[in-house]
Amino acid sequence: MEALGDGYGYALYRTTLKSDNDTEALRLVEARDRAHIYHDQQLVQTTCYDEVSDKFDVMYQSETAQVDILVENLGLVNYGYKLLAPTQRKGLNQGLMQDLHFIQDYQQYALDFEKVPNIDWNKRDITGTPTFHRFEFTVEEPKDTYIDLSAFGKGVVLVNGVNIGHYWQVGPTLSLYISQAWLHEGPNEIIIFETEGQYAETITLREKPVFKEMEDAASEE
Repeated sequence: MEALGDGYGYALYRTTLKSDNDTEALRLVEARDRAHIYHDQQLVQTTCYDEVSDKFDVMYQSETAQVDILVENLGLVNYGYKLLAPTQRKGLNQGLMQDLHFIQDYQQYALDFEKVPNIDWNKRDITGTPTFHRFEFTVEEPKDTYIDLSAFGKGVVLVNGVNIGHYWQVGPTLSLYISQAWLHEGPNEIIIFETEGQYAETITLREKPVFKEMEDAASEE
């Protein structure tokens, strides 16, 4: 990921598999830190911090298949003996194994969130794949607030082009703080990059943060 010029976000690795079989076992080796594996655009495996993932089977509709591996950096160690360790280099380090052989010839892309404004919002595919979602709203008087992300799975939020952080449904925090300095009087824009295929048609801004125990308690009532 660092070799692509971005060691702090996401990288996509794309390759083509060829097989004479209807099904085949694959295995991912040293993808840091969290990886989604798609076989012909269908999610087949998710790994997290695994040096070597469990084997998983894929089915072929033809002799070739496109494989996409979306790798996310979940954070870096900033002290101690691991500071400069090889394990702190993120991305697809060893690669995907097809039977006993490593796949070669990847196309590699770093996700550049500064290019998000160039997205054609009329051509998005939101059928369970990682997707950008765009919301517009009007502010009369900018104030500090929190965006409620309890309906989303995992990803990143940008407010008027500012990356305000990552979110994850596992908690404990199900919201992100938005400073009034990042809001404008009048039109505003929020873009959410969602990797788990969970999303809502609308967003909610709240006066206080939302935590998982609060959400769980509300669902039990």
